[in-house]
Amino acid sequence: MEMMQNSYNFVNQFWEGKKGYIFLPRLTKDGGWIEGEPIFYSESTIDDVWEEIKKLQKSEDNVYFCPNVFTGKKRMNKYAKSTQWLWADTDNGFVDIPCKPTVLVQTSEKSYQSYWKLTRTLDNEEHNALNRIVNWSQEADRNGWGLTKVLRLVGTNNYKRDTSFEVKVSHSNDKIYTPEEMMKSALIHFDKEWIKNFGKGKFISAIEMFDIEWEEYENK
Repeated sequence: MEMMQNSYNFVNQFWEGKKGYIFLPRLTKDGGWIEGEPIFYSESTIDDVWEEIKKLQKSEDNVYFCPNVFTGKKRMNKYAKSTQWLWADTDNGFVDIPCKPTVLVQTSEKSYQSYWKLTRTLDNEEHNALNRIVNWSQEADRNGWGLTKVLRLVGTNNYKRDTSFEVKVSHSNDKIYTPEEMMKSALIHFDKEWIKNFGKGKFISAIEMFDIEWEEYENK
């Protein structure tokens, strides 16, 4: 886990083996959002990416990263490459799900980011369907499931008011889950009252992508 505390080792687990644009936006102490320039990531540019990360570590801004790599120079869904990672951003403690996170990052005294590695890469439609249910089931950031989501970068500081907190890996392991395992795990804590706001049609379509029949779920 010690190696994981290094910012580059942390982000590289999401980007390794891919080629495309990555994003490292920042939030200033006075609340100004800086998207920053897209950085091209590939085996030949790894040293340049690491130098940029080291510069950001020295800043007094809140530094974020997007787990995804993009084919275009804008952080937009249509440019997002497929991924085998899920994530959730919770402001009030740990994510409560039977499939324990592969990586758990603490971003403040009571806030965490959870990441789950999957056994296979999901296409973007599958990813959005599954990660949305995972986030809703934990009452995490309900807008945080998308492929353009940015999360705090390990090895930087969370600056709030007059305090700061070092963003660090709290726990990591070698667990890798099938998408079907993750869906079943998330549905344990998914309140059926939420389906209306989620959209019944979207919910049914999402669970059926991962071999769960609506009738079977509804009758539990």
